[in-house]
Amino acid sequence: MVAHVHASRLTADLSGAEVLSAAERARAAAFKFDRDRNRYLECHVRLRRQLGGYLNADPAHLRILAGPHGKPELEETPWHFNLS
Repeated sequence: MVAHVHASRLTADLSGAEVLSAAERARAAAFKFDRDRNRYLECHVRLRRQLGGYLNADPAHLRILAGPHGKPELEETPWHFNLS
């Protein structure tokens, strides 16, 4: 098994929200505070872009689901990842 770690610092770049799913956009809209909404948006856009790059896939078409224990997983792939 090969493990990779990708770490980055948030930059307040909120561009690219069009890659998010409807569920992700709805969850972002539910945050009470802008700082929490913005952090969620940036993290999820970056995650989709990173995974899309690894898989050579359009980030907007990735189906990220909750696994049996609530952990995120990509539909129809053996990839496991976390966002923290």
